[in-house]
Amino acid sequence: GPYFYQVYASKVFNGEPATQTIISRIFLVGFLSIALFGPVMGRCLDTFGRKKGTLTAALLYTVGALSTTCDTLPMIFAGRAIGGLGTSLLSSAPEAWVVSEAMRGKHGDASYLGETFGLAFSYDPVVAIISGQIAGAVAKHRGPTGPFLLLPAFLVAACLVAIVFWGENTATTAKNSNGKPQAEATVHDGLKIIWQDKKLLMLGAIQSLFEGSMYIFVSQWPPAMATAVTKAYGDAASVPFGSVFSCFMCSCMIGSSIFASTSKSGIFLERQKFRMLILATACMALATYTMSTGFDLYGLVGAFFVFEACVGFYFPMMANLRGKFLPDSHRSVIMSIYGVPLNAFVVSVFLLMGRLGTSGAFAVASLALSLSTICMIYLRRVRRQEAIRNLAKIRVAFRKKQYVHVFTNAISPQRLQRRESITLQIFKHFNMDLSA
Repeated sequence: GPYFYQVYASKVFNGEPATQTIISRIFLVGFLSIALFGPVMGRCLDTFGRKKGTLTAALLYTVGALSTTCDTLPMIFAGRAIGGLGTSLLSSAPEAWVVSEAMRGKHGDASYLGETFGLAFSYDPVVAIISGQIAGAVAKHRGPTGPFLLLPAFLVAACLVAIVFWGENTATTAKNSNGKPQAEATVHDGLKIIWQDKKLLMLGAIQSLFEGSMYIFVSQWPPAMATAVTKAYGDAASVPFGSVFSCFMCSCMIGSSIFASTSKSGIFLERQKFRMLILATACMALATYTMSTGFDLYGLVGAFFVFEACVGFYFPMMANLRGKFLPDSHRSVIMSIYGVPLNAFVVSVFLLMGRLGTSGAFAVASLALSLSTICMIYLRRVRRQEAIRNLAKIRVAFRKKQYVHVFTNAISPQRLQRRESITLQIFKHFNMDLSA
């Protein structure tokens, strides 16, 4: 929320207020813990269960939130590291649970996941807006630490919902090269699957670059907004962070609602995401240009709001693509592996934050979004080539089916029962199901 930056900026260490460098290092510790331990925790999710992972995420997040009451730097660092582990679990466990339940449910596919994620992320900003207003009210009486003291109550309520309504699910058993089931999902196997499938490789690159840019935005929009407001209205002016955060969430809700409606229109996901990435890149570039030319408040606010709409569009779309492409046997492991380059990128930027400054950080985010757009172009190309190969297989299969039909009719009417088995063997050879 808006007080994630403010709670650390309000700290005093060794008699001096926290500097931008110290705040960047605090953020860095959280991202570094995700990069180091995320894949291992993803493996534990697939092995021991996604419901247990969600409950553990709530516990770790509570510890991280309560650590903001500490006034010593080592305790702040430790709490941020624990909170980072909670973030890693929270970003993968619930989604993996939902996708797995959909794949194993009555319909046995993920055909309605796009609409489900669209609706979920559409209502999520509403909750965030209400939370932002509550956080603002609490912060007026208890300071920037107040919202973090209230956070455990909401986490307990979420845990109760999971305990009562969720069943446990683990990853489906993968098979090795000999066709025998493996004991458990491993990080090495997850890396091998990503490397062998260009779609997964490009999907991970897009996620790392886009979400890395988003995290840079999350950490740098408060000082950028504060500078713009000061230049527009004078030193006495202050930024209503709670209200700004609520407006950001409204923008996210608009983006999620647009995705929920377009997911029913039949437009390919890759095409939608390509357009969204172009718009997000343009908004971040506009914000960078605005900061380099004097922090024009209206241009900055407009760029921020449209970028947040792109973020609202991004998350349900990315969740849908992961549900479509990632194998369930290594779903949590692969999602956690995706977090390694993401957090390595963010950590690198935070280490250079003293040299980059706010405008330099936004310039890096603009470059990362441009690279993610290029990766999206390559992903669309891979998907198009895959579709052409599948079409060729279908044509060959239909031709084989026609030949078998003519051949079995010519031999004898008594062999009609063998026709179906021969045809099914052809389909099995091509790994297809063309019974429809």
